[in-house]
Amino acid sequence: METTSTRVLIVDDCETVRDGLSFSLSLYDNIIVVGSACNGQEAYTLCRDLKPDIVLMDVYMPVMDGLTATAHICQLAVGTKVILISQEHTSTLASRAYAAGAYRCIPKYALEDIYRVIQEAVP
Repeated sequence: METTSTRVLIVDDCETVRDGLSFSLSLYDNIIVVGSACNGQEAYTLCRDLKPDIVLMDVYMPVMDGLTATAHICQLAVGTKVILISQEHTSTLASRAYAAGAYRCIPKYALEDIYRVIQEAVP
């Protein structure tokens, strides 16, 4: 039985976070990191071009924040699901994330949770 890999785009204004997530997710056989971006505007452009299955998106970034970018990406209607990641994890932020169209909003540094949510999002 052939399994397909989940295509992930990583978006964070911190290069160290992008690199760390990219490396960590590359350890899973069923995930391919197809690109990374340092702000929401770059993420939107890459989503149009790459059509990833999942976008791991930081909330607070320059140029275009993650909530605004999520709303724009969800309007593309390419089947991409956005998982917002943040150091802050409050019910207010989660409500804003879901209102923008995010699939989930989870803590940034919980790698096992990030992987689990990716698996739930793309069965």
